Amino acid sequence: MLFRSGSEAMGGVVNVISSPIPYGDKQPKNEAVSGFASNNGEVLLGVKGGVAAGNFGVTGGISQRTADNITTPKHREATGAKPSSPASKLPLFTGDLPYTNFENRAGNIGAGYRGDWGKVELRASRFESQQNFLGAVAANANSPYVAQPTGQLLTNDEYQLSGQINLAQGWTLKPHYMHTSDQRQAITGGTSSQLSSSKASTNYLDILVRRDELKLGLQHHKIGLFQGDLVV
Repeated sequence: MLFRSGSEAMGGVVNVISSPIPYGDKQPKNEAVSGFASNNGEVLLGVKGGVAAGNFGVTGGISQRTADNITTPKHREATGAKPSSPASKLPLFTGDLPYTNFENRAGNIGAGYRGDWGKVELRASRFESQQNFLGAVAANANSPYVAQPTGQLLTNDEYQLSGQINLAQGWTLKPHYMHTSDQRQAITGGTSSQLSSSKASTNYLDILVRRDELKLGLQHHKIGLFQGDLVV
């Protein structure tokens, strides 16, 4: 399992790439990954591993990434700024920025069987990101800006069933099925920890998208100058 993070996105972006399923007598390496950032006390912990037993193979991994609020250099702020105030280059907030903490969790598992006829593999993965965003609001044009949180919870579940069936004369059949469930929950004026108790609020957003994808590929041997896959 490979962990990738994007530093330009608040809360970061974690992309979990599943490791290949091991087969044969050679055992895969078990690995651990860790990281720390002093600015916001960010901690990354993760482990991955697998086991191979003849024609069977299993792989899996989990990770967790947590952080407190971001800290910026202390600077003169636009104290008391209002929507009706003249434009200013001064920031509204500096120092310890509230509502910028986050927590990400991810995990995946895969199992497969390989024989002379081909192989079949089943995989499942889950990613969950709970984070807050700092915003500024004012009651009216003559009211000062105040800090306001927006809490968000993103979850992604994915299941895959794939096969590779060796046919005659160098042809290979590759069926593949994938089910994905993506959910975004958010609350304006509340933190991510308040999502479960804010579902009746008009500021609560819940979007759920489910997708099913079925592909059937046929890989052919080299015919003249051509070699590749036909996918339906």
